[in-house]
Amino acid sequence: MHHFRGILKEGSEPRLDPANVYIEYLGPQDGTRSNWNGYLLVSDESAVEPGVLYTLELSDGRSGDLIVDRFVPDETTPGRLRAIFYTETPLA
Repeated sequence: MHHFRGILKEGSEPRLDPANVYIEYLGPQDGTRSNWNGYLLVSDESAVEPGVLYTLELSDGRSGDLIVDRFVPDETTPGRLRAIFYTETPLA
């Protein structure tokens, strides 16, 4: 997993700023299909909602759409949750 920072938006409104996101790449990054997944580190379940389409804008200029699937406890940071997501678009 690779750690990035950015902004998570719901429409044009920031939802998490900054967003701490951990990304796993699933194949070639050719910009033609979704090829990444991962999790957002959040303080509680009210930070994001499962099933909602969000846009992640990374500080390096790339962006892509994601949907939070579920929450699990973060093993490395007590009191934090991982908002596990799947992606809808390439990270470009």
